[in-house]
Amino acid sequence: MPSDNGRPRSTVDELARSLRSQMTPVNSRFVFFSISPVAEDDLREYLHDPIAALPKEVCQMMPPSGIVLVPYLERPAGKGFPSVVYEKPPEARLLFATRVDSENFATFFFTVKDEQISDYHYFFYD
Repeated sequence: MPSDNGRPRSTVDELARSLRSQMTPVNSRFVFFSISPVAEDDLREYLHDPIAALPKEVCQMMPPSGIVLVPYLERPAGKGFPSVVYEKPPEARLLFATRVDSENFATFFFTVKDEQISDYHYFFYD
């Protein structure tokens, strides 16, 4: 669905279904996909280090999980799922993280553009 500025926008539930087969393994429990290019060094900070810091017991309790790094997440105007957008939405509609659960898989979406890595880690561990 196009946004107000004509750029494509997809809801997180649509993306969770369509991206699952395209995700890259991080380890036996986590996979990821980045909507925008992310430097290899940044992937360590966004994925490898936080996942490695999770206690083994927590990982065992979680379902297999996907992490999707997106430019921005926008809160829906009404009911429904947030959308991935390429331009920063107004502060009142900006989300930093959300997730989509399916029967045996959880997909976590994180806003990464213009965000501090410490804020990203906060939302990751939350």
